[in-house]
Amino acid sequence: MSKETYLGTNVLRPWTWEVDASGRDMWSHWSADLEEALVAANLAYRTEDTAPAPDEADRLARFDAVKRWFQDDWMRIEPKLRTSIVEGISSFLSLFDVVGNQQQFAEALAKAEIQPKGGGSAASNGTPRS
Repeated sequence: MSKETYLGTNVLRPWTWEVDASGRDMWSHWSADLEEALVAANLAYRTEDTAPAPDEADRLARFDAVKRWFQDDWMRIEPKLRTSIVEGISSFLSLFDVVGNQQQFAEALAKAEIQPKGGGSAASNGTPRS
């Protein structure tokens, strides 16, 4: 479909559209609801069959599995329990916050007066401790 057609209507906004290589036309992946919207809005369009990417079937299957888990399992969990799980995961992941942990680690080394391996200094000013 031409860019002018796409820009001239709001009916197509729910779908993701890309500009083609020529820069004059727009394209989107086919779906039944997209085709229904195009027909209902009386917009000119064409379809092209293209070979899917080699990993597309695998990506779609993984997406469907995550969507199924989210809708069928995660959303059925008690909201308080979901919140607790998210907070626990967040706390666990914060252990790997590199920027914050480097400073805390350096301060802990300085307090304990432990020399890091490699002959470096635990002191923040770069001078060795005696």
